[in-house]
Amino acid sequence: MWRKHETPAGPKADEPFEYLPLSTEERRPMLAASLLLLILGGLVTTAVVKMQADAGGGTTAQRAEASPPASGSARVGLELEPGRFPYGLQSGARVRIVHTPGSGTGGAAVRQGRVLADDARVDSVDSPRRTGHARMTVIVDSALSPDIAVYASKGEIAVIDLPARKVRATG
Repeated sequence: MWRKHETPAGPKADEPFEYLPLSTEERRPMLAASLLLLILGGLVTTAVVKMQADAGGGTTAQRAEASPPASGSARVGLELEPGRFPYGLQSGARVRIVHTPGSGTGGAAVRQGRVLADDARVDSVDSPRRTGHARMTVIVDSALSPDIAVYASKGEIAVIDLPARKVRATG
């Protein structure tokens, strides 16, 4: 990673750039933020990269590394259109994931959906973008994850918010 040499008083004038070796962990947030901005046609500066990496507790990759799913579970990413998820979902929420066949674009008749995961947990939610689409990551039974991923890629998934489980008192 190339950086302008800086001193405590600020950058030195007219000095060449020098190479500062960064570990993979130090580079990951910078690369993720830079890639996103380049895709969107934005200008990438060191300040913007740092701001992107610091926002929201790190990148999605960092959040995923921090809490791997339990054995027998899998983390599945969803990109959902407006109307396919309740606004205000937060990390830790219990949700039901439903396959909604024929409800994608193309004018196909809507067929009855079926429950794919009755008790999934929201791992992370990115706030909806200007288009209303939201990205979220859910933790589901690993046996269900391939079907959920395939249907999600076709836009045939809806998420339903469930109430929190009641804790039973032992006595």
